[in-house]
Amino acid sequence: MGFMLVLIIIFWYFMIRPQMKAQKEQKNFESSIEKGMEVVTSSGILGKITKIEEGIITLEVAPKVYMKFTQGSISKDLTNAVYPS
Repeated sequence: MGFMLVLIIIFWYFMIRPQMKAQKEQKNFESSIEKGMEVVTSSGILGKITKIEEGIITLEVAPKVYMKFTQGSISKDLTNAVYPS
């Protein structure tokens, strides 16, 4: 019985807890998204946010080329990213 309890605690600590933490961080990031940020989508498309309306984000991916995404598909902020030269 004690062995099963230890296994459950280890499983929770190494599997469930980190996943819950990552979900919380992603939710906080999604709520902090604002116009003008440079972001990358979950599919790898880079762009600058030009408009946010009701969960739909418009990215400028090239000059005068705009694409719409759901707010949940934005995965990272690249505004202050440092690129290697």
